[in-house]
Amino acid sequence: ATASLSNETEAPTTLTGALSQRATAALATSAAALAAAPAPAASFVRLVRAYTVWRSKNTFCCWGHLMTGPTEDVGPNSCAWLLIALPIVVFTVMWGPVFFTAHLRYWVFVNLSFVSVIFWFLVTSFTDPGILPRGEPPKTPPQAVRYRTVENGDQLREFWCYTCNIYRPEGASHCRDCDNCVLDFDHHCPFTRNCIGARNYSSFILFLTSTNFGLALILVGLLILAPSFHLTVMPIRFAGIDLGGLLNAMLIVYSILLVVLLGLFNGYHLSLVVAGLTTREHLKGKDIRKRGLCDRFRCAACDASQIKPRQLVEVENKPNVPIPVISMSQL
Repeated sequence: ATASLSNETEAPTTLTGALSQRATAALATSAAALAAAPAPAASFVRLVRAYTVWRSKNTFCCWGHLMTGPTEDVGPNSCAWLLIALPIVVFTVMWGPVFFTAHLRYWVFVNLSFVSVIFWFLVTSFTDPGILPRGEPPKTPPQAVRYRTVENGDQLREFWCYTCNIYRPEGASHCRDCDNCVLDFDHHCPFTRNCIGARNYSSFILFLTSTNFGLALILVGLLILAPSFHLTVMPIRFAGIDLGGLLNAMLIVYSILLVVLLGLFNGYHLSLVVAGLTTREHLKGKDIRKRGLCDRFRCAACDASQIKPRQLVEVENKPNVPIPVISMSQL
């Protein structure tokens, strides 16, 4: 009886020891597997061009040398290109050979005006309008308005932008379409696919002026020079029907309508230039900071841009590395 009792006492002890040995062996195997597995790669910093990680809705092209607005403006911008190219193409096809032979100087002058329209439109569309660089989020909540005294003793009022984390000067505003603070913000123009601000306002005015001038030259040729020199339009036949006269009449009506509309718009902006105001200031009734005529109309695009899209910036890269997991079947 004593021997059987001792055997029953030793049985649980032997079973517990066997389980402990198996658990110890499983843990040792798991530890060896973890030691043999590659360690998670530490995050590292790589250098990239700033325009590739730009925190706004702008679109960059030519490896960051040129910039324009958001992709939502592709439709209006394409419409503007069509409105510009349509009278140029129609006039060139219908009247190009005629005026080239009969009045070469006029034809050269018209083509120069066409080149000017396209040039200033491209400059307006692909120029930095005066974007202010963003700042880092502050550790403490900043004041909404601050006053700063400049060298000549004038006191400037600056407003905090909670999106760009900077104090922007008077006249600057945050554009919701491009998601940037723009210096001397005038308006966002979807037709040029860009904001109109301090650095491209003069090119915008020159684009409007050259467009009106080019359309006026077309009307002068069609309504004055052609009748004076007894010139006739080139015949354009479609299905045996001459469409030259109809297209010529449509071109005249189109040019008159566009000259009137763009002329009024151009005159409005020229009046703002004389008044030293932006469109936004005029619509909101703010005239506390009038600028001189030279400051408003000078070729501001010659000033250095405050942003550097091609600058190398550090970006933290954290690769996804699988981590070994101990399953219940291993224990």
